[in-house]
Amino acid sequence: MEGLADRLCESGGDPVDDIALLVLHRERDVAALPSRTACAVVPVGDPAALSRSRHSAREVALAAGAGTECADAVETVTGELVANALLHSPGAALLSVRVIGPGTPRRRLRIEVED
Repeated sequence: MEGLADRLCESGGDPVDDIALLVLHRERDVAALPSRTACAVVPVGDPAALSRSRHSAREVALAAGAGTECADAVETVTGELVANALLHSPGAALLSVRVIGPGTPRRRLRIEVED
């Protein structure tokens, strides 16, 4: 994965735009398990909504069994992602936080922000 990301960054492109790489690995047993989800619409110019979105992501992480340190990191990353979307787009941001494979050693937390 790191090699692919390095090649993408070295290939040129627009140096002022973001580069996003999505890697998906799906396992049959993990995909069949229920997952926890939190969604929020974060309007531009609403600091309370930004704060609630951060807190919501933290709560999903804690409910999935993450430790306090990991939940702190989830809260920080969520705030940065949402703030970036609000700063660089004219409308609201849509936050989705989902735990994939809860209760398994392969559980993952997916944080998505759509602008």
